[in-house]
Amino acid sequence: MAKNIIWKLGAVNFNVASLRYRCLLPSLELQKSGYTPRIFLGKEIVSFSWKNTAALVFVKTFTGYDYHLAQRAVEKGIPVYIDLCDDIFFWGHGQHQFTKDDPKIRQAEHFFLIADLAKTIVVTGKALKEVLVSKGISEDKIKIIHDGIEDLETIKEERSLFDSTRKGMISELILSKLIQLALPIYEHSTTQTPLFRIKHLINIYRYKLLNRMKVQQPVTSKLPKASIQTSHNGQANSNPTIDQGIRVLWFGNAGVKNVYGMTDLLQIKEDLKQFFSVHKGELWISSNNEQLFQDIQKELDFSCRYFTWSLEGCINLIKKSDLIVVPGAETRFSKCKSPNRSLLALHYGKPVVAEKTQAIEQIQELIYVGDWKNNLILASKEKEPKGYSNRENILKSHSKEWIAQKWFELLFSETIDGH
Repeated sequence: MAKNIIWKLGAVNFNVASLRYRCLLPSLELQKSGYTPRIFLGKEIVSFSWKNTAALVFVKTFTGYDYHLAQRAVEKGIPVYIDLCDDIFFWGHGQHQFTKDDPKIRQAEHFFLIADLAKTIVVTGKALKEVLVSKGISEDKIKIIHDGIEDLETIKEERSLFDSTRKGMISELILSKLIQLALPIYEHSTTQTPLFRIKHLINIYRYKLLNRMKVQQPVTSKLPKASIQTSHNGQANSNPTIDQGIRVLWFGNAGVKNVYGMTDLLQIKEDLKQFFSVHKGELWISSNNEQLFQDIQKELDFSCRYFTWSLEGCINLIKKSDLIVVPGAETRFSKCKSPNRSLLALHYGKPVVAEKTQAIEQIQELIYVGDWKNNLILASKEKEPKGYSNRENILKSHSKEWIAQKWFELLFSETIDGH
């Protein structure tokens, strides 16, 4: 039976969610069954040198080179799969017009070329499947495998897998880089031999490639230090304490200002203001744009605290918080996203108040949906997810074991139910 799975990703580092959720998470369990992940990032040259290759999987990468790889794989009898976790046909959030040569337009064109060669296209949910069907992709060709839940132990395992897998490929990556860079130089060099050029390039790129193999280490296992806290009167507090009453947490990518992301908090600022007017507490924000936080904070007339986002640090904030808020209007883009923030909070037994969107449909039974004024109060009193008794059963389809089983069925069996 085939033993190798080639994963080709657009991501270039461990912090990118698609690398972890869509590649490393299923690979953790598949590896236990003897299937070795071969992970290539960004523009790295992919080799088909391994015997017994079961599949080539493209995760959020659709370039001309990827199309070439797909053609080569088909010629060699290697099944091609696409894993799609975003609506890549939604461009620019209306900010500007795109030309035919724009990278996003080209990405979509390459997607369809690769899709024609692919055996199956895996998506994260029903909404994204509907988008592909509207684009002419056969419904039978699309399968749903949800994003999973990353806890601290899972992240540790993912780091170890990523580190060991990438180090095992270092010789091949160095060789491919040398070929990629040295051959054009040979064609124009009249004074230097190929051997000299190879030795020279090894000295240049060995250090860079070795550093690229390194996985970013966990920042801390403790509660991350707040870089800014603002009090009710707007004055900064450089030495905040943990005991601040009810701790309401928003976390995530800063996103696009006034489109999605941190500025979603402005949609519920009056509800939060009223809540904090009668409940001692503060709003915690964990994200990747402190300047945007400072801009938003000017419109929030209550105590806020900002934490620079990190994987482990964010999870520890969840564990220390009392409830999680996930505001945001449904858009064509957002409805195709996975409810990863809500899932993570629910996994740790935290109540979640979220806006009603198609993205949370699969776990809506566990969430305090909409009606922010009343649900903030209710969630803070209950101190646990809605429908808590059924939590384990609902979250089961987001476990790494369930996800790996679906990939196993997809790659090595004739059928998969897609649910």
